[in-house]
Amino acid sequence: FKITDIKEVILGKDDYLYQEHYIDAYNGKDFVGYKEVNKKAIALKQLQDTLQKRGIFLFVAFAPGKAAFCPEYIPDRYRQTEKKPTNYEAYVEACKKQGLNYIDLTSYLLSMKDTSRYRLYPRRATHWSYYGDFLAFDSIIHYLQQKSGFKMAGLRIDSIQLDTHPRWRDNDIGSTLNLIAEFNKDTLAYPFFSATDTNRTLNLLAIGDSYYDNMQSYNSPLIFKNSWFWFYYVNIQRSGLPKIEDKEAHTRLKEIILRQNIICIIQTDGGLRDFGYTFIDQANEVFKLQK
Repeated sequence: FKITDIKEVILGKDDYLYQEHYIDAYNGKDFVGYKEVNKKAIALKQLQDTLQKRGIFLFVAFAPGKAAFCPEYIPDRYRQTEKKPTNYEAYVEACKKQGLNYIDLTSYLLSMKDTSRYRLYPRRATHWSYYGDFLAFDSIIHYLQQKSGFKMAGLRIDSIQLDTHPRWRDNDIGSTLNLIAEFNKDTLAYPFFSATDTNRTLNLLAIGDSYYDNMQSYNSPLIFKNSWFWFYYVNIQRSGLPKIEDKEAHTRLKEIILRQNIICIIQTDGGLRDFGYTFIDQANEVFKLQK
């Protein structure tokens, strides 16, 4: 009946499902202000330069929320007549201004929106598709190969399976609606891939949101010797092991950082109101950097 009673789930045009906070981020309703953005960027630049001297490459990855990727399906009641500044736009500009290492996956995937052979965002999911996830991770690897100075393996697609039934996370919002029957059986692509080099020597720490979750589980182990994922800077997940809540991890922050070769802060626009969570400030504190 075109009604959802699940908190934060918005039914858009053509049966596209959204979470409301991604629409708010796209509309700039959660914008924290240029002063806060510049403050965070300056602090991150200090940390980046400090870690670079120790041989650790720190970078930021901006991932597109679903509303930013396909705003044309947002319900009219959420549309604004006046364009407001967004955290995503402000942080990208701040990264350029401060000379931060970053990759803009938002603009990259948007540039492929009309030409991609397969769907990058399913109607029933809040995350990018498994195919979009692969393209994003592959882009991160190419970026690191060019910018980090480390010798790294690459990825190759071995095969692609097509399916009209969304698998796992491709139906993460749709599965909450408790529908009697499926709707809009779009064809989705599921890539199977491998590494071009099995000589893994690098350690990675990613601090971010659920957009990195699948990369940690399936992609990172192909490329990195050790891969840590600090989920929302709360729960730590190691490659091949379940998430754990390590309440003492923050007390070992410096030790954990110094184990790494690469550190990535990866967030969608829906979470940039809390960019880097408290990692940036705490890392600057343990390295005794100027506030």
